Amino acid sequence: MNAEPEDLPPTDEVRVRRAPRIGMFLIAGAIVGAIVAFILTVAFPIDENVGFGPTLGLLLVYGVPIGVGVAAVIAVIVDWSSSRRAAPAIAEREETRLSESDSQLEPDPQRPNAPGERLDGGMPEGDQPNA
Repeated sequence: MNAEPEDLPPTDEVRVRRAPRIGMFLIAGAIVGAIVAFILTVAFPIDENVGFGPTLGLLLVYGVPIGVGVAAVIAVIVDWSSSRRAAPAIAEREETRLSESDSQLEPDPQRPNAPGERLDGGMPEGDQPNA
């Protein structure tokens, strides 16, 4: 029994890599920038005419964007290095076609319902159309 080429699923060569979450880098950079601004505010004497709050606020205005910028540069470098280490892989395409009778099946009792979904397929109580 030799498998004919028609029986084999179509394949593509793809590259698989672990990409960093850039948003997490930016949030971490903002937090580090805020912490550095607070440390600088506490480390040096405060002008009594200005006060602690405005001095901290001014340093936050500069510290947070600088922290986000540095984190963005680091994220781009990490993304670039992860793309260089991408490994080749073979991906198979799979097609699923539903027949008309399959689309009218009852919901699976083992599958959890989506928020607001009723088991009988109707609308939630508050969403009933006006008659």
